[in-house]
Amino acid sequence: SRSINSLLGSSPDSFECTSLLSDAMQAKISTTAISHLKKNLKLSRADSVRLGSKILMQIIILFKNHLWKNRCERVIKWEQSHNITVQDKHTPNHNHNHNSKACHSDRPITAEDEIIVLDGLILLHR
Repeated sequence: SRSINSLLGSSPDSFECTSLLSDAMQAKISTTAISHLKKNLKLSRADSVRLGSKILMQIIILFKNHLWKNRCERVIKWEQSHNITVQDKHTPNHNHNHNSKACHSDRPITAEDEIIVLDGLILLHR
């Protein structure tokens, strides 16, 4: 447990955590992380690679289930509320200015936003 915690870092903003998540978003795990598992858990290289792969898969599954699916559902609801059809998305509109609408992520966090913490992972619902 202590070794896994040191692999994940002390907080979501720690270098270890952000590096691990950055690599996971590229579907990879660093040799540093593998070496860390090997050394601290006294595993063979093959076992540390297997464990690293399992950790990577869990990160990807958690990302998909807790962030990506939620994002997709919100995009679909937004498109429906703005009467955007599949055909609209596939038809080029030369009059549309992509910079005319501010991205929702540019909006500051307000008291109306729902912040959820799942075992140290902070999610922001808008």
